[in-house]
Amino acid sequence: MSIIIRTTSGTVYLLTKGADSAILPLVVSGPLDRTKEHIQSFALEGLRVLCFAARTLSMEEFAEAQSMLTKARTALSERQVKIREAYAALETQLDLLGATAVEDKLQVGVKESLRKLREAGMRIWTLTGDKQETAVTVGYASGQFTAGTKLIDMELAFNEGSPRLEHNLRQALTQIMSNPHREHALVVSGARLGVLINIHSELFRQLSTRVDTVLCCRMAPLQKAEVVRFVKELPTKPVTLAIGDGANDVGMIQEAHVGVGKLWIMGFMKLWGKVLAR
Repeated sequence: MSIIIRTTSGTVYLLTKGADSAILPLVVSGPLDRTKEHIQSFALEGLRVLCFAARTLSMEEFAEAQSMLTKARTALSERQVKIREAYAALETQLDLLGATAVEDKLQVGVKESLRKLREAGMRIWTLTGDKQETAVTVGYASGQFTAGTKLIDMELAFNEGSPRLEHNLRQALTQIMSNPHREHALVVSGARLGVLINIHSELFRQLSTRVDTVLCCRMAPLQKAEVVRFVKELPTKPVTLAIGDGANDVGMIQEAHVGVGKLWIMGFMKLWGKVLAR
């Protein structure tokens, strides 16, 4: 996410925030190594991390940016795509400012709720934009993973390159099937999701339906909706429920058979409070 500001002295800045995977490749200066160390440390504590960067724009660059954004915002077709492209043209040559970390505390009863959902026969997929280390730490804290859960990291399957990918996926599937009484969890990053769904969809389908839970991290909003669509189209035709509390969850909520958003939850709690009061 980026904004353009002009100070009272007339200097124009582009200020950008986002995930480290999105910001750091665009950086050309700033405390890169130190920030990476901080990010890793924060993520291992289960904190939610954001990077911040800036760029000074000349008046010519600012005028060109205004022209690009005006044309994009008044486009008659693919308006959002063109707006993103206009900002992407500006979001280069950034100066890294640093990173922030926020503790997102779990609500009381999360572990118990997840356990009850599993006992009811529901399979739980977590779709998050968080860094993998953060997402895994939260997975343990919420009871989604236990000390005995075997985590199958799809990143490792990709490490040996495309020629070995299918072999590694089949090896992971064999590992799961040979230990049917052990809990398994699949960990997938958004960067790998497209290849798994579009090229190795059958293997990914078999893997994801044989594990106890799936964690998808570093997800873009559109990818969250894509995963829900993927689950809806499984041979068993499951009924999907998507729960989210932010604007980046809207696509996922709309795609599911049943969608629950923050306003719905707040309304339900308010109504339930009135019922209890009576």
